[in-house]
Amino acid sequence: MNLLIVDDEPLVRRMVYEKVRAMNFPFQRIDRADSAAAARQMAEQTEYDIFLCDIVMPGEDGISFARWELGLHPECKFIFLTAHADYEYMKQAIALQSFDYILQPASDEEIYQTIERAIMQISIERKNRQLISAGSFYVGHEEEILDGNALRYLEGKAEDASFLMRLLAGDTQNNTEECTAVFPFYVQVLHGKRRWMEGDRALLRSIYKNIVDEVMAPLHAENTVIPRFGEEKENFIALMSFFGAVPSIREIESCLENLWHLFGKVVNMKVAVYAGRMCQVEDLGPLVRQLFEDESNNVRNAEGMYEIGSLSGAPLEEDAIPSRTLVWKKLLEQGKISDFRDAVLNYLKFCGTDEKLNQKHMLQVHGAVSELILTYMTEHNINSADVFSEELSYYQFLSSWHKLDDFQRAVIMITDRLGTITGTGNDTQLIMQYIHQHIDQDLSVSELAEMAGKTPEYLTKVFKKNTGMTLKKYIDHEKMEAAKVLLKTTQLPVTIISGYVGYSNYSNFTRSFRQIVGCTPSEFRGLST
Repeated sequence: MNLLIVDDEPLVRRMVYEKVRAMNFPFQRIDRADSAAAARQMAEQTEYDIFLCDIVMPGEDGISFARWELGLHPECKFIFLTAHADYEYMKQAIALQSFDYILQPASDEEIYQTIERAIMQISIERKNRQLISAGSFYVGHEEEILDGNALRYLEGKAEDASFLMRLLAGDTQNNTEECTAVFPFYVQVLHGKRRWMEGDRALLRSIYKNIVDEVMAPLHAENTVIPRFGEEKENFIALMSFFGAVPSIREIESCLENLWHLFGKVVNMKVAVYAGRMCQVEDLGPLVRQLFEDESNNVRNAEGMYEIGSLSGAPLEEDAIPSRTLVWKKLLEQGKISDFRDAVLNYLKFCGTDEKLNQKHMLQVHGAVSELILTYMTEHNINSADVFSEELSYYQFLSSWHKLDDFQRAVIMITDRLGTITGTGNDTQLIMQYIHQHIDQDLSVSELAEMAGKTPEYLTKVFKKNTGMTLKKYIDHEKMEAAKVLLKTTQLPVTIISGYVGYSNYSNFTRSFRQIVGCTPSEFRGLST
């Protein structure tokens, strides 16, 4: 592999060059260019795999040069190394699908990890292309049978461990030593940019194995990948078998973090990674079932890395649900359906923020809400066919407690229909729903008023009457709440987060955040870690 450093500042070029050389990456060449024009000439003579490129340079900027190079060699990776935290530059870099960007001043560790992930991605993509062109992903039925029966054993649905043992033996046949320990982890695919078809499953399994082998290579483990496919489910269990020395937990966590980062870049998938712990082969079943339980408790479908048992949730107060139920019941008795809906959704939001929300708590809330809604329908002679339909069937509502998004959607749809039937619905609930669904856009009161078919003055007056908050203040508050979640649960730069919550101007976002939250986004992230 070859790397080219592009920067118009001689001091920066030399500093970055010396740092990268000292990191002992397997580059055949590490070259330097003082401008985009010089970089073009060098790229015409030498094929570079990775570019460490400044953005703002005299003449042609880094974005323009990257666009030219990626047009010729789309498989190369651009890492923008810049001191300019301008959101417009970031948007252009993202649009190019460049690998990453690093804001200066950056630590040696950050530079090392970013280049390391770029090298891993290049290697993984090359192997994947070889898999596809060679057609080697077409496997026989024997492997599928082994996978299926090994998974049944790990799920506790079968007592025969022989299929799992055969899988492990097949993957570790080149190792003559005795297995010291096994470390399991589970990868849940939350969503991706493409939906894999049934016929692609063998290919997907090979791609998973390819990624795991590449990322976990520093650990010197023998890796076994067991798909856990199903309806809209493309998850997998990975078992790392160690022979002799066992790596530290910190080393494993570092590799799992790289795995999490690379999944989005290699196969356009957002994932949650559930890490197990070191164990013996005979202890795998109960340990893996705990990982499956962790997935079930991730009712928010939040991406990230999770230690085993970390999603069990803090205990709720004993009378938390009954006391809330009394309030919700009173609101329904008074015909305040939109207030009932908001009270339920706000409670779920509070539990999620406080990390109390897991599958057990969701079931409790769902049971209480279901009883109140069905009692209300009975007392007002409302036919179930008028509330439930193909869009939201009664069965879907009953099973919606598994995931927070599904339950929130069900509550909103049911209360909307009840409000329409009883004549107690209002514009406020529609506006709030629209804001939540378009939080990444630059929303204005006039735009919302036009959507609702009202004047801005009238809509603002009604909204404040129903919520006690002006519409503009509510928009800003919800954007900051969304930003706080991203700051707490991701390592995305603040500039990117500002765009995700609808701010095209980074300074405006920072100013609004400080006014509403009381500190800067960076300070909030520091307090949350």
